[in-house]
Amino acid sequence: MHSDGSSRIYKTILSIPQPICGFGVNESENRRILESCRNGINMRLGWRNNVQFDDILTYADKEGDKVNLAISRIQALMVATEKQMIYELADSGKLTDADYLIKDGSLEYRDDVLSDIKWRDIGGRLQYVLGVSKNFNADLFEVKQNSQKQSAASFISNLQVNQRTQAFLYEPQGRNTEPRFAVWYVRIRDQRLGASTFDGVLKVEMQLIGRERENGKDTLEISRLSEALIRERNPVCFGADSRWANHIYPVFVTERYLKSGFLPGLVFRSMTIGGGK
Repeated sequence: MHSDGSSRIYKTILSIPQPICGFGVNESENRRILESCRNGINMRLGWRNNVQFDDILTYADKEGDKVNLAISRIQALMVATEKQMIYELADSGKLTDADYLIKDGSLEYRDDVLSDIKWRDIGGRLQYVLGVSKNFNADLFEVKQNSQKQSAASFISNLQVNQRTQAFLYEPQGRNTEPRFAVWYVRIRDQRLGASTFDGVLKVEMQLIGRERENGKDTLEISRLSEALIRERNPVCFGADSRWANHIYPVFVTERYLKSGFLPGLVFRSMTIGGGK
């Protein structure tokens, strides 16, 4: 594990229902209106709390949990920023067979209006990127047991420490470019140390590129990468995170590093911008 010297990217985002700022006649007009709203809010905030909003995102004002609707828009911007970083790392030659990038979560990126980078742009740049997920759908694949197909869930849960499953072929639906992924599961900690069946198991995925699309990924490479992930399970962050059994240290320490720069929630809860108060 090492840093490439990149800086952290922090943005303070306001996520609000669409009608608050009004509608423009087109996307360009909408952006102008939102920019005007942002500038107005920042002027009224002034120096208070030392907070200035970098952007405003809007969500459709529909039935449902408004908090979740707002969060989903901010998460979409986070993913867009993530795609941009991977694109730049790959283009600068920093991702090689000796320098893999571990991405926390799935590699199944979807095209989004918040990002100019589409799947066709980033897909071929994922060759040396591993998507590592702490939570996953264990019923996503099937295995053959006694000539019958059944969910891979029990197979995954019965893995012993340092064991991995076979690599499964995963093809997301609804993409014109038809990306393919190799997906496998590896147990990095004993099941008895966790609270649930899949504690201690990681889901790992890599994009299949070139001849791998038809032939699959080399078994020895999958084993080598699995061994590298197992070696990253220490130091153990037991007690520091409820997901500790599924954490590898680089992901854990990066999360802690990023969160150390967050503004505390109290800053936002105490914020007032109206009535001159």
